[in-house]
Amino acid sequence: MIPVLQPFHVLAVILAGWSNRHQFRVIEYLLEENRAFKQQIRKLLNQVANIVTPDTIMRWHRRLIALKWTYERGKPGHPGTAEVWTPQGRKTYYILFVMELTTRRVTIAGITPHPHGRFMDRVARNLTDEEDGFLIGKRFLIHDRDTKYTDQFRRTLGDAGVESVPSPAKSPNCNAYAERFVRSIKEECLSRMIFFGEESLRRSVTEYAVHYHSERNHQGLGNELIEPELRPYRMDGRVRYRSRLGGLPRFYHRQVV
Repeated sequence: MIPVLQPFHVLAVILAGWSNRHQFRVIEYLLEENRAFKQQIRKLLNQVANIVTPDTIMRWHRRLIALKWTYERGKPGHPGTAEVWTPQGRKTYYILFVMELTTRRVTIAGITPHPHGRFMDRVARNLTDEEDGFLIGKRFLIHDRDTKYTDQFRRTLGDAGVESVPSPAKSPNCNAYAERFVRSIKEECLSRMIFFGEESLRRSVTEYAVHYHSERNHQGLGNELIEPELRPYRMDGRVRYRSRLGGLPRFYHRQVV
């Protein structure tokens, strides 16, 4: 049986061809429109980039953080804190450090968003470890009256021969060296960076600790370094520099012999 071509078949083929050509024209128009839109967006971003500098963006970030800050300002001696952006939102991380007053050496004892009793007890055990504990040979540990320094924390220190000495209430000058370190790490690192994830915070704090010990001059030590390099420098050598954390802290030195 030979199929008979009906008029509506011809009409359907014509409509299909017209629809196909129309779709191609629409697609070409949309592609051209997207290209022109991207060019306009690129020009706009370049204009905005010329107006808003990285320092301005960082200032906006610090201002937003300050608006949501819940820190009790009347409570001196608070451990260092940092705001970290995580998949669950913004979190406050606590940075616990210990300083040796005679040398100004600092060790980062722990970083956590939850400074509960178990964490503090673990920190105390690490600090008093018989092999590499930072408090080996030390007799006193001065700290503020924050509730994070639990009875178990003080007992662990006492078992190792370290006496816990709480400073008077609202007396930051009684632990001025530690307060100065908090200010230094905030102004030179924590307040000038945006942290995404705990690992970025830990890496930045570690980098700053290296800079603090071996590349930062201290007025309390006669503008000397805490842990200077033993390599000799040429007095007439070219001045060079090392940078950390994307260039925030820099260390200038003469060329090594």
